[in-house]
Amino acid sequence: MRLDVTPRRASLTQGRPVTLTATVTNTGTVISGYRVRVLGLDPTWVAVDPDGLSLFPGTGGTALLTVTLPSGIPAGMRSFEVEVRSLTEPEERATATVELSVPSQASLELRVDPTSVTGGREAHVSVIVTNTGSAVANVPLTGRDDTGTVQVHFDPATPELAPGEQVVAAARLRAKRPWFGSPKVRPYRVEAGSSVAPVVAQGAWVQHPRFSRGALALAGLVVAATVFAVVISATLSQVVNQSNANRQLALQVAQADQTKPALGTASISGTVDLLITGTPEAGVTVDLFAASDTTSPVVSTATGATGGYHFSGLAAGSYDLRFTGGGFAELWYPDSLTAANAKAVTLSAGTHATGIDIHIGGLPATVSGQVTGADPAGAVLTVQLPTAQPVQSLSASSTAGSGSSGGSPAPSGSGGSAGSGGSPPGSGSSAAPAASGAVGGEAAAGTVVTAVTLGSSGTFHLTDIPSPATYQLVVTKTGDAPAVQEIALGGGENRSGVTIVLSPGDGVVSGTVSGPSGPVGAATVTATAGTTSETTVTATTPGQLGDFTLDNLPTPATVSLQFSAPGDAAQTLSVSLATDQHLSGLAVTLQPGVGSISGVVTTPSGTPAGGVSVTTTVGQTTVSTVTASVGRVGSYTLTGLPVPGTYTVGFSRSDLVSQTLDVALTTADPSPSSVDESMVSATAVLTGTVTQSGGGGLPQITVTLVSGSTTYQVTTATSPVAGAYAIDGVAPGTYTVSFTRPGGVPVSSIVTLAAGQHRTDNPVLAPAASIIGTVVESTSGTPVPGAQVLLYLANQYPATVTATTTTDSAGDFTFTDIAAPQDYLVAVAYPAGSSPQLTVPVTAVAGQAVGVCGDQATGAPPGAGSSSSGTSSAASSTGSSSTGSSSTGSSSTGSSSPSPSPSSSGASSSGTSCDPTTDPLEVSVS
Repeated sequence: MRLDVTPRRASLTQGRPVTLTATVTNTGTVISGYRVRVLGLDPTWVAVDPDGLSLFPGTGGTALLTVTLPSGIPAGMRSFEVEVRSLTEPEERATATVELSVPSQASLELRVDPTSVTGGREAHVSVIVTNTGSAVANVPLTGRDDTGTVQVHFDPATPELAPGEQVVAAARLRAKRPWFGSPKVRPYRVEAGSSVAPVVAQGAWVQHPRFSRGALALAGLVVAATVFAVVISATLSQVVNQSNANRQLALQVAQADQTKPALGTASISGTVDLLITGTPEAGVTVDLFAASDTTSPVVSTATGATGGYHFSGLAAGSYDLRFTGGGFAELWYPDSLTAANAKAVTLSAGTHATGIDIHIGGLPATVSGQVTGADPAGAVLTVQLPTAQPVQSLSASSTAGSGSSGGSPAPSGSGGSAGSGGSPPGSGSSAAPAASGAVGGEAAAGTVVTAVTLGSSGTFHLTDIPSPATYQLVVTKTGDAPAVQEIALGGGENRSGVTIVLSPGDGVVSGTVSGPSGPVGAATVTATAGTTSETTVTATTPGQLGDFTLDNLPTPATVSLQFSAPGDAAQTLSVSLATDQHLSGLAVTLQPGVGSISGVVTTPSGTPAGGVSVTTTVGQTTVSTVTASVGRVGSYTLTGLPVPGTYTVGFSRSDLVSQTLDVALTTADPSPSSVDESMVSATAVLTGTVTQSGGGGLPQITVTLVSGSTTYQVTTATSPVAGAYAIDGVAPGTYTVSFTRPGGVPVSSIVTLAAGQHRTDNPVLAPAASIIGTVVESTSGTPVPGAQVLLYLANQYPATVTATTTTDSAGDFTFTDIAAPQDYLVAVAYPAGSSPQLTVPVTAVAGQAVGVCGDQATGAPPGAGSSSSGTSSAASSTGSSSTGSSSTGSSSTGSSSPSPSPSSSGASSSGTSCDPTTDPLEVSVS
């Protein structure tokens, strides 16, 4: 059994499924059943289709694994295993590890509770922050109002939220409290997250003054009573008169205070939509100003998803409204660019002003250029929203025969001067007169923004075009072919240098469209030549049934004619028109019926391929399906294809190279059923076996494939084939492949891998670094078998032994497969287990056998504290005189031996080997 899962690495966004393909191959000799499942993920996140396969020997099957991570999953890498287990004896199990990368997504939700609060000097609300993203978020909170009078303090000020976590922060609102007057409505907003694009929540604080009108009235009564007492002491009549007057005044004040509400009871509501399309626009800021002060808004809000807005709790008075939004011109109700020309909305107590709607346009852009041609004078340049048929032609036969107005243009009243806050659609304003009707048998087919009639120079300069937007510039003139050019305008862009070529439109094509039963009425005929496209329909009246005429075609030119009718297959013809040619008598016969295309798609290994997308295009419609993953795996059928016709069928799957086939459907063969396709893998495979010179596979060799920032790395196998390796799923490209072993010389080469390629590279590596030597008896020179030899890294001596060996019968020893280049110390002890009698520094060289020789022996371990007494440490440690050493003078009689180090002089430490057979290591044997 073999299991292949593609892709092995995928990026997965929360809530969006990703599909993996698990291909199981039965490598056995009997029919076997297999169960597919996913380990390491919540079962509710995974759908396996099918989860069971039954395969003949040598065949394969495919299961689609759809993984959907729910919201709140933290960003980062997640891994899981795809397991396939055989259901028949002998039981087998195969797994493949898949890595999913969950990208970091920042998303916050913010709200204030309650949205409206009442207080004096300060007020308290709760700010609820929810992290709906996939990464931990530090969320700074800020609060502000447009007047700068409200101070907002948060606790905590910068909460940290894990994905899916919700935090409630306490917000304290403070502002200078007015002494007298009505309650002050202080709108404020809370912002969370980035200062560039914060999440915003709105709130309102109704702040009461220190002394209300009721308290002032009471104080007035007290003062009046005091005055009464003073006056009584002067004269009784004056007291009575003054008391009555003051009493009436006090009652009026009290009555006025009781009838005035603390908050207003009026409201304003409306909608905001786009000037050109009339679609609602969400996210537009609406500011409400007192008509007497348009410097600071009283309150602000934003339009919702349906473009609506609403202000409530308003006091009686006159208000101005301002509308602003990204990419739009600032607009004051109803259609002014400045506050000076705004129209105020006047409210009485309890009034609900509805229908305060606005039609907002983009920033005003300009378009200028020139229309060239033999004579552009009198041509009409129309700016309109894009449409598939920018210009429609009125068929002469259709018009004459039926009197139909089917070729009439779209109403032009839907466009206005949006840049200046122009009239809304349907409000009665119109574009230039030339855009409101057919010109020379032509009619604009889209929503017209504006139009202009050109002079003899052909130059034009159009202003106040709403932007950003995409438009079609349509130029029409009697006797010339219509010209269409599409432009995309950025916000407020000043586009210049636009050139449109107006060609003579003196060509005419006419004829008759028929079907199997005779002429066909109401068939659509479209002529296309370059950017010029004209459409008409065939006549439906008796005597002219099926006739059509297309005029104003450019000449000389090659014109493509497309004919279509319900229930019949579309046909396309190409005709060449000479200068001023009128081509007549064209007879076109449409074929009835529809056909289909079907077949089987296979993988590079020849097994059926499920989950492959199969698509083709019919006019403006794309017909698509997916190859079956159960039943007849790999099969597909595309239906509803008009006949005759030639179709380009595309095959695609993420792990395979996309391919196309051209298939012709004819009346003789309308439904070919063997349109099969053998796919090619989208990735390459590099395999091989790493061996050592002299033979033998090398396990645990690192194989690295690198191209720029892309790296693939594996380790050669130990079994069943030592040294074997395979790197699959490699993206096509040129790579450097390197084979590295500890202590060996790396081997590298350049390889170029193509999609679907299976390349083999079998490198041969030189032996790794080694250290060799011979131990002999110091007096006789005879080999010493069984001596203990210890190997240390120079910087780890004597704490850590890297390797240990013993000499053979000839006194020889070898350390193989050691790291290089590296500095070592070799220590010799005899008998084994005793203290080393001498140490030798040596530097290992990659790919070489470095000898250890006696003329480098220090005679003592490094740092043993050698003295300057004139006797070597070796002599003192062994009890023998240094005069018995070999002729090479490994022990000096006149000075102490220095401690060895990686930088010690000598052949071995400098990377140059010596011959240990002629200069062995000497030890004393007692």
